[in-house]
Amino acid sequence: HTVRLRLECSDILFFQSSLSSGSFRPLVELRDLAIEYCKIGNLSAGAFRGLRELRNLTVRTHNTDWSAMTLEIDPDAFTDELGLLERLDLGENNMWSLPEGVFCPLHSLEVLNLTRNRLSDVVGLRFGGGASSTLNPSERCGGNLKILDLSNNSIDSLPPAVFSGLSRLQKLNLQGNGVSFLADRALEGLTSLTILRLADNKLVTLPPELFADTRDIKEVYLQNN
Repeated sequence: HTVRLRLECSDILFFQSSLSSGSFRPLVELRDLAIEYCKIGNLSAGAFRGLRELRNLTVRTHNTDWSAMTLEIDPDAFTDELGLLERLDLGENNMWSLPEGVFCPLHSLEVLNLTRNRLSDVVGLRFGGGASSTLNPSERCGGNLKILDLSNNSIDSLPPAVFSGLSRLQKLNLQGNGVSFLADRALEGLTSLTILRLADNKLVTLPPELFADTRDIKEVYLQNN
């Protein structure tokens, strides 16, 4: 009957941890799972198998403390079983890449935190949508996202319509990347966006039509560019 579980490894002893498939399967009522400071190198397929009631999931390895250690995620680490998941925090994992469309099965996801990794590509997240997208409607994902945090990664450019499937997104954080180029339609489709953070990047100009779709925008942060 456990509904909340927090696992915390020592941040002093640098031992590698592992998470095997079905590790939490008996915890059928679990709604909140947090794993912190455990030096996990891989989230395998089925790592969260059986957690059908899970609403909040945090995996923060703090692998950046051990620079040779990175977190790799299996393409099937997040399945339809996690259809009720609302919040996913994968910050501070020293991730260099993510499998294409890895978050697509998470249909209820509202908050996605990917801060403090080394991600450079946002196209593979498959958050693009709309008429100009080459993706089929069934391939689009993130339709219920309200908060997306991609701050402190290694993103250097935003192509057109890269977030256009996120029509409910309210807050987008791209602070502390190396963004030097924004396409004219980089924010296309973000009709619900209210807060945009682009501080601490390398921008020298903004395209004239950047905010054409974001009519509800209230806060824009552009300092230290």
